[in-house]
Amino acid sequence: MKRISFEKLVLKEIGLNKKAVSFSPWWVAVPALLLVAITVRSLELKLTGNSEDGLATIIVTVAAIAVAYQQWIEAKNEASLDKYYERLNITNQGFYRWDNVREMFPHFWDEEGDIPYERVMYVYLELDNLEYVITKYQYSSMQPDIAFRSLVTFISRCQSKDFMKLAEKFVQRSIGYSVTTRAIVNKIANPCNISDPQIESWLYEQLEPRKSEMLNPQIKLYIQANQP
Repeated sequence: MKRISFEKLVLKEIGLNKKAVSFSPWWVAVPALLLVAITVRSLELKLTGNSEDGLATIIVTVAAIAVAYQQWIEAKNEASLDKYYERLNITNQGFYRWDNVREMFPHFWDEEGDIPYERVMYVYLELDNLEYVITKYQYSSMQPDIAFRSLVTFISRCQSKDFMKLAEKFVQRSIGYSVTTRAIVNKIANPCNISDPQIESWLYEQLEPRKSEMLNPQIKLYIQANQP
C-alpha cells in the first residue's frame, strides 16, 4: 500500500485537493480520427500486401499531436493565471500609492473605524497569495511540498489573532474568493473542523507555537511514519 506523505495528508485534510483533469474536445476527436485512419490504412495494407510500418507511423504521429496540443492548452491556462495575478498585484499597488483611490473604498478598512488600511491591504495580499497557491495546486501546476510550504507560511501569519480575525472576515464577505479558499481559511481558523486528530493537533501547534517548546512527540512520530 502506497503511503501518503505528511504534506499531502495536511493538504487533503485542510481541503486542498487536485481537480479532475479536464480534457479538451480534441481528446474525443483525435481517437475518432485515429480509428478512422487505422481502419482505412488497414484496408489499404490488406489490398496491397505492404508492411504495417506506415500504420505504426500514423498512430505515433497522431498521438504525439494530441499530447502536444493538450500540453499547449495547459501551458496557456497557466500563463493566463499568472498574468491575472500579475495584473491584480499592479492594481493593488494603487491602494498603497494613491490616497484619492483609497478614499473611494473606505468600507475596505474603515468599517470598524480604527483599522489602518495598511493592515487591511496586507491581509488581502496574503489571501490573494493563498488563493494563487490553491489554484496552481488544484490544476497540478505546483508540487505538494511547495504548496505545503506556502500553506504553512499563511498559517504562521494566523498566529496573530488580529490577522486571523481579519482574514476570516474578509474571505467570507468578499465575492472574489473561491469556495475552496473560504473553506480552507475557515478550517485554519477552526482546527476542530479537521477530521484527522493528528493533523488537528499539528495545526494547533502551528497556530500557537509558544505553548509548546517542541512538537508533540506523538505528532512527530506520525510525521516521520508518513514520510515517503
